[in-house]
Amino acid sequence: MGVTVETTECRELPPALQASWTLSRGSQEITRGSSGDLLRTSSESDQVTRVIGEFPGKAGQEYKLEMFSSADGSALSAANPHLKVVVASISYTDLQSAGVLVFSMAFICELFGIILLAIAFHASRKKSVREPGYRE
Repeated sequence: MGVTVETTECRELPPALQASWTLSRGSQEITRGSSGDLLRTSSESDQVTRVIGEFPGKAGQEYKLEMFSSADGSALSAANPHLKVVVASISYTDLQSAGVLVFSMAFICELFGIILLAIAFHASRKKSVREPGYRE
């Protein structure tokens, strides 16, 4: 799949996946890349994922992704490969972190406000008790 392996058996074999891609919005090309640019893989249970590119997208925008294969990938056909375009998990993590931060700040501000109100109430009560001529 074009990743570095430790065994000497595969070092002389060309990568089974050689692809290039372009990303555009409307008629303007935004970025391009190839499977040789990123050498990251991950495995989840019985699946292997090969990252062949990434780009900074924006929500609500339409993009056109064109893939071009420069090698015969028939060696991968037994594994029934699929192309997936996904939002990186770090984006979700960033959004979750931002939500926790906003919630925490709101909670701290509310708590601080309650403490200030309690201090003001306590101070006003002491003042009214100490005033001359005060009777219960």
